[in-house]
Amino acid sequence: EPRRAGGQPRRLSRGLGPALRRLALLRRPAHVALRPIQLGPRRLQLLPRLGVGPLERLEELLRVHRVLPLTVDLGRHPLEHVDQRRQAPFQRRLARGVGLARHLALELLGRRHPLLRQLLLRTPGTYHHSLLVGNLAERAAEVIGADPLVARVGAYYHDIGKMRNPTAFIENQTGQNPHDELDPLVSAGIVAAHVKDGLALADRYRLPGRIREMIPGHHGTSVVKYFFQIAQQRGQAPDERSFRYPGPRPHSKEAGIVMLADGTEASVRSLSEKNPETIRAMVDRIIDERVADGQLDECDLTFRDVERIKDAFCELLLGVYHERIPYPEDRITRIKPAASG
Repeated sequence: EPRRAGGQPRRLSRGLGPALRRLALLRRPAHVALRPIQLGPRRLQLLPRLGVGPLERLEELLRVHRVLPLTVDLGRHPLEHVDQRRQAPFQRRLARGVGLARHLALELLGRRHPLLRQLLLRTPGTYHHSLLVGNLAERAAEVIGADPLVARVGAYYHDIGKMRNPTAFIENQTGQNPHDELDPLVSAGIVAAHVKDGLALADRYRLPGRIREMIPGHHGTSVVKYFFQIAQQRGQAPDERSFRYPGPRPHSKEAGIVMLADGTEASVRSLSEKNPETIRAMVDRIIDERVADGQLDECDLTFRDVERIKDAFCELLLGVYHERIPYPEDRITRIKPAASG
C-alpha cells in the first residue's frame, strides 16, 4: 500500500465527487516508485461506474485526468476479495465497459469546454457543421448498435484542426476564396493540414484516444477530390497519391460512422434542390464512394450496417431540410404609422 513521507498508510480519498478522484492516490514525483495498489471490494466496485472495459484502459483513463505517475496492477490481484456469490456478475460488468468514462464524455460535450468554445468563435461554420454531423453519427450508431455517445463526441471534435486556418474552408468564408489564386496541389495540402493541426490540439487538451481517432479517421486516406478535379480541368496530370489525406483509415465503428456522416452532411448541404430523391441519391453516392475506395476496410462495419446507416441519414436529413409553407403578404399584419401632429 502506498505510504506518505511519515510512514503512515495513504488512504483513498472519500466524498470527492467523481469516482476517479476516489481511485487516485497518486500525485507523486516521477522518480518515486509506487508499489502496486491492491484494490479491495469497495474500490473495485467503483470501476463499472467509470465505464471501464478492459483493465488496461484504467491507466489511460487516469492519465487523462492527470493523476499519473501511476502503478495499478489488477492482474496480480484478481477479484479474489469479492464475495464469491457476486464475483461472476461483477466480472461481467467490469469487462463489458466501453473504455470511455460516461462523465468524461459528457464533459467533452459541454459547450463550455474550451475547444468547443474556440470552435464556435473562430470557425462558426465548422461548429454548426459539427453539430449536425454529431446528430447524424449518434442516430446511425443507435440503429447499428454502436456507441452513440462516443460517436457524437467524436463528431464534435473531428474538425478542430480547422481553427488554425479558418478561411481555408468554404463554410467559414464570407468573402473571397483564397484558393482561387493558388495551385490545386497547394490548396489540397492546406486543406489536408487540418488533420495534423487537429491532432496537435487533441494532444494539448488530452482528448481520449477514442475521440482522437476521429480526427484523422474522418477522412482516412481519401482524395481531396475537389482540388484533384480542378487540377484535371486545368490540363494538369495530377498524381492521385499527392492529393490523398495522410490517414489512417477508421478502425472503430464509431470512427467509420463519423467519416460517413461528415461526407454526407457536407455534400447534401451543397445541393441546390433538397428533396427526398436528391438527398437519397447523394447519400448513396457518398457512402458508396467511401466503400469502393476501401475507407471502411479496417473497421467492423458490415454491408447491413452500411444500409441501415444510409436509411438513418436520409431520415434525419429530410427532417432538417424539410419544406416550409411560404407566408403570403395578406397574412402579415402591418402596423400603420401614427399620424403626425
